[in-house]
Amino acid sequence: NAGRIWALGGKVDLARLDNKDGPLPKPLLAQVREQVARADRDTTDINERQSVITSAGGVLADAGLLDESDVLLSVELERSHSPYYYMLGLASNARKRGTPDSKVAAIEWARQAYETSKGPATRLQWGGAYVNYLLELAPADAARIEAAAARVIGEAAEMPDAYSARSRSSLERLNERLKKWNKDGTQDKVIARLHDKMAPACAAEALDAADRSACAALFTPARRA
Repeated sequence: NAGRIWALGGKVDLARLDNKDGPLPKPLLAQVREQVARADRDTTDINERQSVITSAGGVLADAGLLDESDVLLSVELERSHSPYYYMLGLASNARKRGTPDSKVAAIEWARQAYETSKGPATRLQWGGAYVNYLLELAPADAARIEAAAARVIGEAAEMPDAYSARSRSSLERLNERLKKWNKDGTQDKVIARLHDKMAPACAAEALDAADRSACAALFTPARRA
């Protein structure tokens, strides 16, 4: 089931090369609906569904079938042991609609995904996604952005291995997004406070000198000539 959905996603991606935003051909949309319905019906293992339904919701959304994607993902919220995966899908769908109300909904879904996520590394990744939604859809709300980023960084600071593997990638992505947000230096004070909050994680004895230096460079104010 997963393989068929991934192959279907490839067809949609190819169709989008020459038709970025418009409606796709009806035969392809019919195929998308049929294959997604089949995957939903035939995938009974709860763990396999996590991957298959997440991917199927993405294929529906990429095909422009946002409402149908919402229905598929919303139903799964009640079944899944990890509903935060589907919440990010719903956040993405809301963002694609682009209306003021849908932007608010996108941020709220991303917040809920972060709030309900489990596991230290996963929480850093989902927390970073939530901050990214704020940066993209509410960039003027500096207080909310700082509060969300500070919470994510605070969780990282309590992890003995925050600056390693998957967690390191999440923190570096968060750093790059905040750096872009602060490219003109107007949020230097916010970034400096986040840098101070990250300091305990960067001082961890488990880090070698190179990693400690790279970690200490995170969340630093913009450099200006």
